[in-house]
Amino acid sequence: MYFLAKHHGVATAETLFPTNRQEVLGFLEDANFPLVLKAIDGTRLFARCGKKMFIANSADELLSVYDSIEEPESPNLMLQEYIAGEDDSVWMFNGYFNRNSECLVAFTGKKIRQCPAFGGYACLGVCMQNEAVSET
Repeated sequence: MYFLAKHHGVATAETLFPTNRQEVLGFLEDANFPLVLKAIDGTRLFARCGKKMFIANSADELLSVYDSIEEPESPNLMLQEYIAGEDDSVWMFNGYFNRNSECLVAFTGKKIRQCPAFGGYACLGVCMQNEAVSET
């Protein structure tokens, strides 16, 4: 989704899919904290440590977590800017598209609760119209 959003000029959090620690260090040179460190395959990471994501407030904190959970032989982590906001600013979009990628119907809503907290799937939400989200 990150690359698709960038390709179409949609504002999105800066993201890195590192394959090694050196790439992480390079990303940290220009990074703004906090950063989210999360699994590409959440079930794999959850099975190892009981979490799917971590929020780091400093480079030292991020590197410590990265070093303790990454699997160098099979990279599974991504780094992403954490976009702060109130709970009522977390919108979601679901759409049905035809084979030409034309949106046939769009649904938007607000997350009321998410799991894990601060960045997970909606476990409670409310359907609400939001044209800006639908059009993006």
